Amino acid sequence: MHIKERLKRYGHVICRISGEEPLRFLNLCRSQDICLYGVQKKEDGYLCAMSLQDFFRIRNIRRLAGVHIRIIRRKGLPFLLKKMEKRSVFFLGIALCIALLGICYGFIWDIRIDGNQEITNENILRYLQSTQIKCGMIKKNVDPHSIAADLRNAFPSFSWVSVEKTGTILKIQVEEARKNVSIQENVQDGSLYADKEGEIASVITRSGICRVQEGEYIYPGDLLVSGEIPVLDDGGNVTHYAYCAADADIVLNTAYAYYDRISYAYQKKIYEKPRLSAVQFGFGEQQLKIGEKEKNGEYRVNAWHFRLSEAFILPAMVTVYEAVPFTVYPASYTRQEASKVLQEHFSEYYEQLRKKVMRITANDVKITLYQDYAVAYGIVYTEEYTGALARTEKSIIETERNDS
Repeated sequence: MHIKERLKRYGHVICRISGEEPLRFLNLCRSQDICLYGVQKKEDGYLCAMSLQDFFRIRNIRRLAGVHIRIIRRKGLPFLLKKMEKRSVFFLGIALCIALLGICYGFIWDIRIDGNQEITNENILRYLQSTQIKCGMIKKNVDPHSIAADLRNAFPSFSWVSVEKTGTILKIQVEEARKNVSIQENVQDGSLYADKEGEIASVITRSGICRVQEGEYIYPGDLLVSGEIPVLDDGGNVTHYAYCAADADIVLNTAYAYYDRISYAYQKKIYEKPRLSAVQFGFGEQQLKIGEKEKNGEYRVNAWHFRLSEAFILPAMVTVYEAVPFTVYPASYTRQEASKVLQEHFSEYYEQLRKKVMRITANDVKITLYQDYAVAYGIVYTEEYTGALARTEKSIIETERNDS
């Protein structure tokens, strides 16, 4: 091992050597195999470094040479450990904190669901809890493949489910099936019936017999694709029927009527400075609440989930409830303000509709300003899938018998 590395590892001292015969002291150290490192001559003597073990061996040599040894600096692991003894509680706390973080990393503390629209997060979380999948469970006991299979069985509208463990987070991504393949009844075969009104834009049939064509106007309940397939004999007569689950992509041109009206006179709220109402501390499923929320009024809720990184969420969180007092007094919109409010309302409606349908092709919504109120009305044209699978109404084959 290099002498410099050895000095750092086992500890060393930097000393100033002064007195009657410092050169004799250096020679005596050499004869006794005492290693002096970085010897430098100064006006008042010599500077050198030596290991902690060699420092305890120079006592007799110092007396023979008549020199004085003064320690300038102490370095190395032994001196560091000596300093740490005074802060043992601090370092013990660090060790316990690291151990606690390691234990927390072995649990699931957050469940995130993405991609669902028709099925709410509450319904999915309620089902997961019924299968013992919840926040606070041991991560090694979570089987993503089993959870994905259970979700597909529990929610038939999910056409694709992905479950992944990332840090202390359980990520669930789902994709909902199109409405034309949703099953209304628990049947192995069936026909597709219209669930909306509109004009058919395109039809792609995979199984079954299509009963409609492009450009035809349909109403809810109309038969679109029949799951009943006639089987003919050589003479072209129907001998019996075969049944299958009808499947098709049917795109419909639909229209949604939009109407929104606001009065120029309204009640305006002037909000005051929020004030602290309650604080809730949570660790896992345990909650401690300080203060109480008032039954009436509006509140601002801020929640902070403690985390070390985006994927390492800790089970501790703080929720702050702030009461927001307000005063109500009569006010009125100008024509420009009323028009802007109606435009904002329509923009929200447009975004919600865009998520539900396949595509929005056009909109014919207009804003009309009257003396006391303003109105936004018109039609939004869309393209969306249609078709709901239901039990096929089976036909009865009548056979003719000739008397001989």
